[in-house]
Amino acid sequence: MFSLILITAMGIQPVGNYANISECQSAAKDWQSQGVKAGCVRQETPEQAAAKISQTFRLMLDSMPK
Repeated sequence: MFSLILITAMGIQPVGNYANISECQSAAKDWQSQGVKAGCVRQETPEQAAAKISQTFRLMLDSMPK
């Protein structure tokens, strides 16, 4: 999944989610043609985020004295 973000004077604002990079880049070009800085970033799936949290927790437990 990819998120379209806009960079404005107010900060970074997410404005949409897309299943593939080409759809996201097409939407970004629409904003860019209006003078707005826009780009696409890859988002983690819920499964990837859960795996990352689990790995971090295991590393923390392994680093604690026994």
